[in-house]
Amino acid sequence: MGHFIMSLLLTITVAQSASADELRCNGSIVQHNMTMSQVESLCGSPVVKDSQDVVYREVTKNNHEKDTYETRESWLFDTEPGSDLRAVTFVMNRVESVQALNQRGLDANARAAKCEKSPANIHTGINSLLVAYFCGPTPIKSVVSDEFKPDNHQLKTDVTTTRRQRTERWDYQTGGKELRITLRDGVVNAVE
Repeated sequence: MGHFIMSLLLTITVAQSASADELRCNGSIVQHNMTMSQVESLCGSPVVKDSQDVVYREVTKNNHEKDTYETRESWLFDTEPGSDLRAVTFVMNRVESVQALNQRGLDANARAAKCEKSPANIHTGINSLLVAYFCGPTPIKSVVSDEFKPDNHQLKTDVTTTRRQRTERWDYQTGGKELRITLRDGVVNAVE
């Protein structure tokens, strides 16, 4: 009997944790490999959109270079008041992942207050979607650097693969103050 209860509790826990990173819209779950248009017709327009071109550079032993581009787009959904926000990441127009961002949805005034009154809410480690959600999607953006760094997912043994690492600076004017945010590959690296 004790083993049955433990198994049941474990099954419930696994089921709950598996559903934490899903997005439900109109009674349906957004599935891996759905297209952007399928997600938009199911869930409506996202609160925030962000896109990034990821560039991979392959260099063969003969020093032949080939760049491969991968478009990644992330959408932020605030589907239920007071529930966690959900980020859907698309690669080449198809759902790659859905992630709960551990941030509760807020109305527009509360979001602006989070950015203006307490820039501590914009801290290292959060992604660009949350910055745009709290502070607005239209800062003054500038590219600080583009560097190619070794790629950890190298599949070919006769080729060296690197990935472009982009550093951007987003400048906001909030409540008469300047807020400068540095992002590396879409993740906050510094806040000034």
